[in-house]
Amino acid sequence: KGFMDDVGDRFRFCHDRIQQAAYDLILPEERRAKHMRLGLTLLAHAINGSDSDELLFMALNQTNRGGSQLLSDFNQRQTMSSLNLRAGRHCIAVSDFTSAQSFYESGISFLNADHWQHQY
Repeated sequence: KGFMDDVGDRFRFCHDRIQQAAYDLILPEERRAKHMRLGLTLLAHAINGSDSDELLFMALNQTNRGGSQLLSDFNQRQTMSSLNLRAGRHCIAVSDFTSAQSFYESGISFLNADHWQHQY
């Protein structure tokens, strides 16, 4: 026992405040990089075999927390923008307008600065 509980083949924090304290110890730059890495890993699973929109949403939430500045490859940025657009449209369809706005804003952040001239 202590700060962690053994739950089958996994561990979890005994209390959400302990989890938050551990999370806060990670430097912001490192935190964003970890979110991006996790998001891209989940995204690979979501695209390559899972029909689950839930996995796609989890992946996008992680990559969006990582931030667009961590991706420099144009194709990756374009893909992230398109996936955020898809997620935003899905949210609109189920009347989740707050989430839709968040996905739309994140999608725009992955576009290049001159996106109005080339990506509209």
